Amino acid sequence: MTESLGEALPKRMAQVREMIPICESLGPGCDFIVACMKADLQKAETVIAAGDVVGMIDVYRSLMDYKL
Repeated sequence: MTESLGEALPKRMAQVREMIPICESLGPGCDFIVACMKADLQKAETVIAAGDVVGMIDVYRSLMDYKL
């Protein structure tokens, strides 16, 4: 069974939130990526609250780009 966007997006948001402290611990060279992660998380919260499915797909794809 595949996950729905409504299940996958919050799960990915939690994973990205877990990455932030790790990236921050690497020093100031990671400040830009941390800022991008936080901006994408804020966007995700906004589009979820608005029920914007196209926006949710877009931000989900952005969140999937973050790797450790």
